[in-house]
Amino acid sequence: MKKPFPFVSGLILLLSSSAHGAPMCVDASLTNYINLGTGGCDIGTATLSGFSVLTPITGATPIAPGDVTLSPVQTGNMIGLDVRFQATAASGQLRQALIGYMLMAPSIIGDQVTISGVTTSGAAFATEIQNYCAGGSFLPNDVTGCTGSRTGTLLVLGNGTDMTALSTVTRLNVVHDFTLDAGSGGSVTGGLVSDRFTLGAAGNPGIPEPQTYVMVSSAILALVGLRRLKSKARTIGGQNENA
Repeated sequence: MKKPFPFVSGLILLLSSSAHGAPMCVDASLTNYINLGTGGCDIGTATLSGFSVLTPITGATPIAPGDVTLSPVQTGNMIGLDVRFQATAASGQLRQALIGYMLMAPSIIGDQVTISGVTTSGAAFATEIQNYCAGGSFLPNDVTGCTGSRTGTLLVLGNGTDMTALSTVTRLNVVHDFTLDAGSGGSVTGGLVSDRFTLGAAGNPGIPEPQTYVMVSSAILALVGLRRLKSKARTIGGQNENA
C-alpha cells in the first residue's frame, strides 16, 4: 500500500503556492513590470501593480523603461523596491522618468524614499520627487485627483532620504519623478531610488496570513491522524501476534 504522507506534503505545497493569485516580484526591467498589468506581483503580504510611465515635461528626454531595473526588498516589517537607473545626462541635457504604481497591503504605516549611487560633475544634480496618494489613487497619468484620505510629497535632492508616517491605509498610489539635470557643462549618472514601506502588525510579512494558519493547522491535523492510524495498526498487529 502506498503511504499517504507524500500526498499531504504535496497538498501543503499546493495550497501555499495558491495563497496569492499574483506571482512573486523578482528582479526585472520596468518594461516587464509594466507588462504585469493590474494583476501585479507579490512581496510578502503586499501586492505591487499597475506600473506605468507618464509623459515627461517639455524639454526632458525620457529614461527608457528598458534602462530601469526594479528589485523587490523585504526586511522585517518593511517591504519595498530598489529602482536602478542606467542613464546619464551630459551638458545641457535633462533626463526624466515618471513612474507610477499601486501598493496594496493589509496595513501601510510609513513611506520612505532614498537616492544613492548618483555621480555628478560641475553644476549637475539629481532629484527625486515622490508623490503619494494614501488610501486611494491619482487620476490616470497624473499626480492630481487623489481619491484617498491624504496626498503628499517626498523630496530628495542628490544622495539623501525623505520619509513620512501614515495613518494606517491599505492602498498607496505612488508616482516617482526622477530627473538627471546636467546643467551647463556638467554631467550626472545614476542612480538608485529605494522605496521602503513600513507595514503595521496586520501587514507584517513575518506574520502568517489567516489562510496560512488554516493550511498549517490542516496539515498538522492530517499528520496527527496518520500517526494515530500507524499507532493503531501497530497495536492491532501486536495483539494479532500475541493471539
